[in-house]
Amino acid sequence: VGGTNSRMGLYSIPKQNDDDNEDNLDRRLLVYKEYLNEEQLLSPEIQQLVDKSTAFEQQILVPFLKYCWEEQKQHVLLPPIQETEIIASLAIAGPVRNNQVQVSRLEQLVINGDDIVKRNNNSKNDANPYLASIKVCRIINDFVAQGYGCLTLEKNDKEHVIELVVGSHDKVDPTGPKVCIGAGTGLGTCFLTPASPQVPNQKEQQACYTCFPSEYGQSEWSPRTDWEIRLWNHLKQVQDSPYRVNLEEIVSGTGLANCYEFLANHEYPQKRNTDVHERFQEAGD
Repeated sequence: VGGTNSRMGLYSIPKQNDDDNEDNLDRRLLVYKEYLNEEQLLSPEIQQLVDKSTAFEQQILVPFLKYCWEEQKQHVLLPPIQETEIIASLAIAGPVRNNQVQVSRLEQLVINGDDIVKRNNNSKNDANPYLASIKVCRIINDFVAQGYGCLTLEKNDKEHVIELVVGSHDKVDPTGPKVCIGAGTGLGTCFLTPASPQVPNQKEQQACYTCFPSEYGQSEWSPRTDWEIRLWNHLKQVQDSPYRVNLEEIVSGTGLANCYEFLANHEYPQKRNTDVHERFQEAGD
């Protein structure tokens, strides 16, 4: 769940016996669906109708689970929702504390995993059956999820792992610290450090690591060229920030729009494409 989209997936995880190797368990993605947060959570009509404290569960979780059980039942075999126990893991952009997050760039939206479970698992008969099926709800930072996901990558996976400099794979310390950076609506970052010595005979990507979220995108951007200084001064005026510009205001989806606006309106207005510029102006935020 980021500042722009909520990407939801329903997975099937088989019961694990004591003798099972966790790495060999068949975790299957059954259903996947994306929601645009602007439509589901931010439109004026929805803001008036939905209690903000339950907005995410009512506008994202319920529609997604309904989609799984009602619209996908011809494609996916699922038990009745009343007989289903769901463990929800929500990876959400923003600082997480006590199983609660204030969503980045959706600051009015607060999601509390414990409240989702408590509100919908009581003795009342009018509880929504989809929400009542959620027995555990854990919230983690979105880039903590990305960081742990990176540990599943194999260096010989040519589709997802690209060696920018020939021979660099052979120089990587398999038990060294790792960093994950991704530009989306904002600039997501995290870093991983080995939590314990590597277990013998274990794949290097599966060494025991701990992932830490980072607000590196909020660090100050330091311009170095005359052009960058002009952009820096422009963004300070636009943001009414007399002293600093965050790195995220340059390297992100929002930053891309900031850079385009500066180039098209101030540096090279004579070079802008009329059709593209009109669509950019119409798109707004």
